[in-house]
Amino acid sequence: MNQYSICILDDHPVVPLGIKTVMDHTGLFKVVGTFQNSKSFFTFLQNDNVDIIIIDIDIHNENGLEILKELKKTNPEIKAIVYSMHESEGFFREAVLAGANAYISKADDMKFFPEILRRVLKGEFYFSKVFSPFHNKDAPIQQLDLKHQIIKFLIEGEKQKDIAKKLNKSEKTIEYHVRKLKDEHNVNSLSTLVLKLQSSYFA
Repeated sequence: MNQYSICILDDHPVVPLGIKTVMDHTGLFKVVGTFQNSKSFFTFLQNDNVDIIIIDIDIHNENGLEILKELKKTNPEIKAIVYSMHESEGFFREAVLAGANAYISKADDMKFFPEILRRVLKGEFYFSKVFSPFHNKDAPIQQLDLKHQIIKFLIEGEKQKDIAKKLNKSEKTIEYHVRKLKDEHNVNSLSTLVLKLQSSYFA
């Protein structure tokens, strides 16, 4: 039986220990490295092959999603599992754009990891049930990406006309999406919408 190698990038020691205990008992998966920063992880990759990386978003002074983007540039074949406490739409969208093959909430039971990884290895994009409201398989990915980018700019305080320029879209297109966002969040003013997004989108 072929074994799949796993690396874990998480700065909480208990998390890798728990995952290792679950995965090593399967016989199909083996944890070959645990890391608390990207430098040690990428150094390991220079000499060792890895099939799967399980990565947190908050890692000391680093952003796990930025690490994931870099990994996918150099090693796109590695399956990436985001494993995080963050359960908001913003982080879910960022993980998808970064190239994640799965997004698992840390509130989920670790015992399901082996089955999740089997599904990911077959090409399935897996996500915890808590993210179901954010996953619309019928919506064009370009539309979802545009909405996500607009929200990010609004949170940063950008004006709609400036957002239109940065995204190379017409002001009417941006206004349309902002109106839809107001309806979704049941608000009338742009300032109230921005406050809501700032408090919840990247929670």
